Amino acid sequence: MTEGPKNYLAIDLGRSRVGVAVSGPGGVALPHAVLDGHDRRALIDRLAALAQERDAEFVVGLPRELDGRERRPAKDARAFARTLERATGRPVQLQDETLTTAAAQQLAREAGRGPRDPVDDLAAQQILIAFLALQRGPEDP
Repeated sequence: MTEGPKNYLAIDLGRSRVGVAVSGPGGVALPHAVLDGHDRRALIDRLAALAQERDAEFVVGLPRELDGRERRPAKDARAFARTLERATGRPVQLQDETLTTAAAQQLAREAGRGPRDPVDDLAAQQILIAFLALQRGPEDP
């Protein structure tokens, strides 16, 4: 018997706001929430509960420069991913998040969100879309 598609929670990590997206039925990526990122312990607890509720694994966005270099935010994302994996016992994968915020801002405008509305959940959705496309591979529709 083959295993069905896995559930994922994608995370767009920021210092003050953290976007979360979830994989839905059929592997669809859906924006879920924008969480407070100031208290990392509370954030990890909330993410752990959400992963437990959805029986999900994590995908953390890895911010890189356009030339592929990694700076401080990438190091922070890697450290957060390690902490999240240790704290929850669930697998955590990293996904390049280059240009996801720009795509999220465009989606937000198209959806009628105001210029001051957070787009972190939409950025997490873009991270998850890219991750799921890599999981399916080129031969899958």
